[in-house]
Amino acid sequence: MDNKLRTIMVVGSSRTSCFHTAVLLKRFGFSVLTASSAGDALRIMNDMLPSAVLSDMMLSDMDGIELLRTIKNSDQLRHIPVIMVSSTNDAQQKSACQRMGCAAFLAKPLDPALCYPTIQNILESTPRQSIRHAVSLKVVTRDDTLEGGEVQTEYTSVISEGGLYVMTINPRAKGSIVPLCLHIRDREIRTQGLVLYVNVLSEGSFDVPGMGIRFEGLADVDRDFIRRFIVDELTRDISLS
Repeated sequence: MDNKLRTIMVVGSSRTSCFHTAVLLKRFGFSVLTASSAGDALRIMNDMLPSAVLSDMMLSDMDGIELLRTIKNSDQLRHIPVIMVSSTNDAQQKSACQRMGCAAFLAKPLDPALCYPTIQNILESTPRQSIRHAVSLKVVTRDDTLEGGEVQTEYTSVISEGGLYVMTINPRAKGSIVPLCLHIRDREIRTQGLVLYVNVLSEGSFDVPGMGIRFEGLADVDRDFIRRFIVDELTRDISLS
């Protein structure tokens, strides 16, 4: 399911921390509600049921365990998965949350590479494990089906450590292997990809023409670089401490 249909409730007594967490989740593609107290969160949730709750353990009016207990004792709210976030590594605290039906327990500061798949695993029947980031990057592709291997300069619309979407009016056939050179910052990443699907330009279509590509044979060092680039982009100008 598209993340745009999912709403996450963020609960925390620090307005700055709540804001930064909300920015991160929006960059993941989720809709976000925020509350600065457990009481505010419960009032909002009874009017607008979120898909999941991400709550700090330490709140101004009650602790996170009490909020979790209240949610799980409510006929209207008990189905909503709750992710607890704590700055302390307290095994008893974590165990108590798990006994009450906590869906997951994350440490602060939030690690985007862990937070994203955690939410995906909770909400989606076919979860994505790699963060997708909407960004325009130059990518040079070569079409080896043509004599001499025609080279084209195109641009991405989305990238993850597993692959990318290349915007083009001349996509290769599904199942094709495409040699490519991806430009990120001052680095050139040379690899090849397998075309998983294509969108062609057609009248009345709102799809961006292009092809979804999965990296094939991408070096580990390049995959790590792409992962770090995505996390840096997602966390720019915000602190998740």
